[in-house]
Amino acid sequence: MGLAYIIDGYYYLYSSFLASNLQLTSPKGEPTTATHIFTGEILNLIRHEKPDMLAVTLDSPAKTFRKEIYTHYKGTRPDGMPPDLQIQVARMIDILEAFNIPVYRMDGYEADDIIGTLAKKLVNAGHQVRICTKDKDMCQLVGPNVSIYEMKSKKELTVLGVYEKYGLKPNQFVDFLALQGDASDNIPGVYGIGAKGALKLIQEYGTLESLYNNVWQIKGKLREKLVAGKSNALLSQKLATIERNVPIEVKIEDMVWTIPNFAKLIPLFEELGFEKHLNTIYSTWRM
Repeated sequence: MGLAYIIDGYYYLYSSFLASNLQLTSPKGEPTTATHIFTGEILNLIRHEKPDMLAVTLDSPAKTFRKEIYTHYKGTRPDGMPPDLQIQVARMIDILEAFNIPVYRMDGYEADDIIGTLAKKLVNAGHQVRICTKDKDMCQLVGPNVSIYEMKSKKELTVLGVYEKYGLKPNQFVDFLALQGDASDNIPGVYGIGAKGALKLIQEYGTLESLYNNVWQIKGKLREKLVAGKSNALLSQKLATIERNVPIEVKIEDMVWTIPNFAKLIPLFEELGFEKHLNTIYSTWRM
């Protein structure tokens, strides 16, 4: 049994790009803030956690199946990626290749779906999985052999942790989102049902199906809202559910990690001006 880390690549690239006040550039003037921070987090993960397996997932620029189901999905987000970040995504892929860390993405699916599929394959093969992200939607994937691990804080969220933090079992998370909706992804939910109401209903009835099978028990305006919003609830349930059977070709042996390809990594770090990371490489692998 091995311990695999699946990294939500865009989460860390975007959070590094948006959260930092730094404006780092390479000696040639290329923007490097996001790549520098993300690379540092990967190095810290490798040095302190010593993973047996590593993988990074990215979104595909192609239209996803959720957009086919609901054209307004993620409709509140700005179109396209900032040019400075586009450059850094391309560079990060080069860096990951030099680290010997596979990158997975597939047209029609989001990184979340790739993560769900990789996690399922790894668990079925007898491995433990830590999903590196802070995206709460990933809570639905948490189980006895799957946890969420945040690389910056080094905090791990287990089944018990999900319940303590959100008051929900992992397998209830999608149904909670189906009622509440998710503004960040423009998932509608049921009009008039907020976080507190959604939580109370799922805690009481267990599942969305059970709730609607017993909706006649609910009185007054709340029942009216639920009945009127049933189609939106079922739509939101589909949109919020992470696909775990993406038809992507994956070989677990490709995720087994040993050491970086120093012949590629060191020249890249030198070109980008990553002196701190070069020192980490030299000290970690005694070069």
